[in-house]
Amino acid sequence: MYDIEQSRCLYDTDRLGEVSRQDGAARHCMPLANNWDGNQLLASLAAPDAARVTQYLRPVRLELRRCLEAPNRPIDMVYFPLRGIMSVVVGSSTRRHETEVGVIGRDGMTGAAIVLGLATSAFKVLVQTEGDGLCLAAHELIQLLYDSVSLRCALLRYIHALAAQMAQTALANATGNITHRLARTLLMAHDRTEGDELRLTHEFLSKMLGVRRHGLRREPLGSLGRGRPVPANGHQGWSRLRCRGSWRCGLWPA
Repeated sequence: MYDIEQSRCLYDTDRLGEVSRQDGAARHCMPLANNWDGNQLLASLAAPDAARVTQYLRPVRLELRRCLEAPNRPIDMVYFPLRGIMSVVVGSSTRRHETEVGVIGRDGMTGAAIVLGLATSAFKVLVQTEGDGLCLAAHELIQLLYDSVSLRCALLRYIHALAAQMAQTALANATGNITHRLARTLLMAHDRTEGDELRLTHEFLSKMLGVRRHGLRREPLGSLGRGRPVPANGHQGWSRLRCRGSWRCGLWPA
């Protein structure tokens, strides 16, 4: 269980009060031309903030099932995916049960707890489909957040969108059947994937949905062989199966 008392605040509140707002820093979307601009959150930063962050970013390979964050463990690195999908997972106190509560792709970043001023997270973040991205050390991001109010506000807007996505996931889990939840999961993965092929397995999907693999075999995926990619364009009925509580979270409030 997550212990918020043990997660100390990373920010010096007195110092934050001394940070002045940047005058005349126009906020606009950067063109998706450079390699690192493949991440929509980075591409949305104001030019001065983008220039600051770029100095620290370095490329990283995101291997399948790699654990990027663990509950109650210090967060050392923050990742901005360019390709691939990350799952935000919550587990029971006995560690016998896990389920996915959020999805992160090229629309966002890991390290939400760092942006909120905490050293640890309540969730596990796993690589669901492998890809590549950019990363920087947590202490580097903290310094950037100290120096720029506009950067902090931009990342907090994304954190708000991620929280809204997690709330919608809770609604879908509470009101939707397995078919609706599966359709929603596939659509959200497709939103964050280039092309029409999703490299998801029955094993991973069953774990993320918190169901047995046997239950998935009755769904549209049942005809696919073990370990084979899912052709997204082959199930145009997915969008019609979404429950009312699901929505695409590729963008966040401006």
